[in-house]
Amino acid sequence: MITRMCLIININLLLSIIYSMTATIDSSVDYCKIEKQKCKNIGQHIGCSASGYPFKKQSNCTNIKQVKLSNRNKNYILKLHNNLRNKLASGNIQKYPPASRMLEMFWDTELEATACLHVNYCIMEHDECRATPSYHYPGQNLRLTQYTNFLQTDIEMEFHNGIQEWFEEYKDVEPDIIENYERRLNHKQYGHFTLMSKENNERIGCCHITFERKSPNSKKIEYGHMLTCNYLETNVPFKMVYLTGKPSTRCKDHGSNYKPSKNYKNLCSNPVETEKLTLKNEISKKEPDVSIDYCKLALLKCGNNKHVACKNDSGFDVNPNCKNIQVHSMTVDQKSFLLKEHNFYRNLVASGSYNQFPSASKMIEMKWDKSLENVACHHVQYCHMKHGQCLATSSNGVPGQNLFAAPNEDNFSFLKRAVNTWFNKSYDAPSSIVDNFENSYYTFAFMIKESQSKIGCCSITYEDSHFKRYSRMLTCLYENIVYSNANIYTKGKPASECNEYGDEFATSVTYKNLCAKRNDSNINVAQSTSESVKIVV
Repeated sequence: MITRMCLIININLLLSIIYSMTATIDSSVDYCKIEKQKCKNIGQHIGCSASGYPFKKQSNCTNIKQVKLSNRNKNYILKLHNNLRNKLASGNIQKYPPASRMLEMFWDTELEATACLHVNYCIMEHDECRATPSYHYPGQNLRLTQYTNFLQTDIEMEFHNGIQEWFEEYKDVEPDIIENYERRLNHKQYGHFTLMSKENNERIGCCHITFERKSPNSKKIEYGHMLTCNYLETNVPFKMVYLTGKPSTRCKDHGSNYKPSKNYKNLCSNPVETEKLTLKNEISKKEPDVSIDYCKLALLKCGNNKHVACKNDSGFDVNPNCKNIQVHSMTVDQKSFLLKEHNFYRNLVASGSYNQFPSASKMIEMKWDKSLENVACHHVQYCHMKHGQCLATSSNGVPGQNLFAAPNEDNFSFLKRAVNTWFNKSYDAPSSIVDNFENSYYTFAFMIKESQSKIGCCSITYEDSHFKRYSRMLTCLYENIVYSNANIYTKGKPASECNEYGDEFATSVTYKNLCAKRNDSNINVAQSTSESVKIVV
């Protein structure tokens, strides 16, 4: 699947990614020997170059870098797959029957190795044979995205969007495909979905690259991502995708040790093997805050765009109409107020009682984020009502950005008017934007994007020499941007799918229609984010 993405706002993405040019391949595996044993009547093995390389080198695919996936990355891919498999197995996917013995997925290094062999060719074509020492006929899903002018580095967003798109193909095929898989001619794609949904596909391994190429229609550089995921078994014609029936009631069909999974109640797993197969996340390093060198960060993360916090190269000059600018870090009360205003509106929309908007099944409660606040302060100090080119932090992807300016007034009245103005874009918005976002309503969309768990804001007061008055300006940054044509939130019973964020998530204590971490609280706002932010232009 090839997706060309267009940014609503010219903002860069950020994630600290470690790159490796060398594929994670076991050099002791003789793929040419495997080709002779397992690839008869199939074709050349992706790992055997004895008779020539499987694919020609792509001359328009340069600066290929393989992303070294951490255990955290791999667990995220597994979680996305298992959440969707669990939902399908439960019978909660429209028109599709429940599955009685669908297996929980785990990571497999053999499948990862052959996925890396494939993806480094940077070509959107399936290889002919990808057999491994353990698996004869693995399946394969591919995805490629391209961005103009910058390298998108929010890798988890790439994984989420790709895997969700594969699964969404269930809408394009009749459910009877489950009983008897077949290749239907002149039909929309559905093989990605069925491959993800095969009951016996309990192993997966993926590999990911970034690359550059010149746009065929201009001299601009396009920055791309490609993901290859290999699965235990491919789609087999005339074979069922899964056995229908009450969820996890036929687990022992896979062996006497198989039981309902502890992690996904509608899936099956072997508890004897689960502990050995579970990948432990690396220990997270504490994020630095105001000491970040944003100019160095810009070199790594902003492509051709300028980071708003890079001194002398921010893409801004101070607005000459603004005099006596004073940057005001938010007080604890102001932060709490902004959080309450945002979460009030999120809770309202998620309830399904606002206008014609449907209820949301996993909209998350917002918390304050110091790193977003810091970048917001760097932006607002220039006194411009226009968006920054790159707003990356060390832990957030492309932050969404809302701006507001008005004549000077009481702090809380000003903040309330700003949030109301952004939310009021919803008055004219059709409910269809929930599934297919339109650019015109971005201030509202940033506020209600379901996974938007972080916000950070900063304000200034200044003398407006043009209108001859004292004024205020506010910048709020949100965890993620919203893309054109993307889904804003998942429809369903409020807070009914909080566990899709992890077992530590449940219905918020404060907002009954939102999700939050158990025992989490915004009380820590006072302790962790009350420091003033020093800004130097």
